Amino acid sequence: MTRLLHELGFLYLKGETSHIYAESEGNVAFRSAYLSKNACIIAAGIIRSGGAIITGGFVENSIRVWNSTLKRGIDGEEDYHGNFNAELFERWYEDLCQTLQRYGGCNIYMGGAAYHKRDIRKSPRKSWLKADTQEWLRKNVGMVFSPKATIDTLLQLVEFCRPAPLYMAVDIAAKYGHRVCYTPPYHLTLQPIKLIWGTVKNRIAKKPAKNGKEVVAKVIEELEACKGDWLTVYRHVQKHEDAFVAA
Repeated sequence: MTRLLHELGFLYLKGETSHIYAESEGNVAFRSAYLSKNACIIAAGIIRSGGAIITGGFVENSIRVWNSTLKRGIDGEEDYHGNFNAELFERWYEDLCQTLQRYGGCNIYMGGAAYHKRDIRKSPRKSWLKADTQEWLRKNVGMVFSPKATIDTLLQLVEFCRPAPLYMAVDIAAKYGHRVCYTPPYHLTLQPIKLIWGTVKNRIAKKPAKNGKEVVAKVIEELEACKGDWLTVYRHVQKHEDAFVAA
């Protein structure tokens, strides 16, 4: 069968397997306690060129790490609290764009996460109520439709006149003279920050944190230790870019 599949041009990969005890009552409880120590982490790196000299590092004051289980006002976490979302990202991102002004207009590269691409021009989706979709069509398009039209029919009408998306991240960057470039979906090899995160996580895994506060402290410590790695990972990403261009 393997030979036949190869002759037909098919390949296969062996999936990840789990030990039978992985879902035991004790391990499930342990896993729950482990995952409760999650931290939210955000930072930005910068590559600068000054003539023939190229340098890399973290953008000043861009590193933010907080315990995601804390609520607003607890333990001094008034600015950053809870799980990551578009509101927290945009608050941090505006500060980042202001800081980057000292370097002139910058190209900002980021992935396509939902909080990176919050659309300012909201338009109807399947999650919208029928009445709200009808109101949007009347207000924004002036379109005439049957009051008995189903939500599916209304959404088909929306598709004919849906505005092009305008992402908040792009709008904020433009305000400070920067340009946003989104990396292609599922291309982690084009994101230097992913390599930095990988290094940090590997170092922490060797000496795991015991609680949420210790996770935050370890992450900040390891990120600071990785400052000198930015130029290396930038060169690594460039090799992947060159390979894609040559393909």
